[in-house]
Amino acid sequence: RGARPQGDLKTPRDRMPHRAMRIAGSGLAFTAGYGNGAMALNGQEGLGLTSDYGRQGGVNPMLGLASGGAFVIAEVPLDGATSFSLGFTEQRLNHVREPYRSDANRAPYAGIAPLRADAVNLRVTHRASDNLSLSGSYARVRERNSLLGVQSHEARELDQGAVTDTFTVASTLKVRDGFTLALSGTAGRSRSPDTPEQGFSTAGDVLSSSFAFSATFEDVARRGDALRLSVAQPFHVENGDLAYSSVQVLDRQTGELGVASQTFGIDGAPRAFTGELLYAAPILDDAGEIGLFGRAEVQAEGNRNVNQLAAGARVSFRF
Repeated sequence: RGARPQGDLKTPRDRMPHRAMRIAGSGLAFTAGYGNGAMALNGQEGLGLTSDYGRQGGVNPMLGLASGGAFVIAEVPLDGATSFSLGFTEQRLNHVREPYRSDANRAPYAGIAPLRADAVNLRVTHRASDNLSLSGSYARVRERNSLLGVQSHEARELDQGAVTDTFTVASTLKVRDGFTLALSGTAGRSRSPDTPEQGFSTAGDVLSSSFAFSATFEDVARRGDALRLSVAQPFHVENGDLAYSSVQVLDRQTGELGVASQTFGIDGAPRAFTGELLYAAPILDDAGEIGLFGRAEVQAEGNRNVNQLAAGARVSFRF
């Protein structure tokens, strides 16, 4: 078939960021693998990049937090156009062994247990027509020793973790041959155990949101090329407070000590957006590929407008 320059844009099966084994028969299918479980559980055409499903992506970032280790999926058809799937994914992130961290960044995590998270995901997918697919999914993400993806340098402060329930709706529309639109939106509710043994906890529910939208064009300037434009809002806290519990002097006259909590809001951060442009095309009679990319990050709320721009190119050859 030759080169697939849009591989980075559409992610063909043999280049998925995970390895998996699939067994199917009589309509029931089982998949087990290791790697990007969030993409395996909730992947859709048009949103096929690893970054779409990561912590800075817009496709359920909390599920991405529990992605990177083993995953399993069971899928069964409900009728000719609708299917139901149940999946599990987990993550165990050892900060000290992360290959791209500097020694200075590893040092604070010395003696701290690796970040551990896992999730159960239920998804219903419906193909309304040959060109339109819809899906809805619910995921429960269990952080074992972190809160909203953040781990403390003091192990006891977050050793009870937190639980996040997420609800995601997604759709992919093939407008015409070579033109695909994809959209995904997630709402989340997080809470942690109300226990004085954990230093940081949620004071009630913490509500969050994220979304991703992409438009993919094929055969734009020549046969076999592809262009993807995308906009995303990564994980953003819409409303919520955290509480910090510590031993304090409760009565200054008697010197009585006890556990007291202080509450502070975490929903005042500016909303961040990212925009990406990706282009890929075959060269040298499909013996190589050229790619162009651009990325912009913007925080458009409040008095701090942070704009970060990045652009680059790559050329690859097969031997």
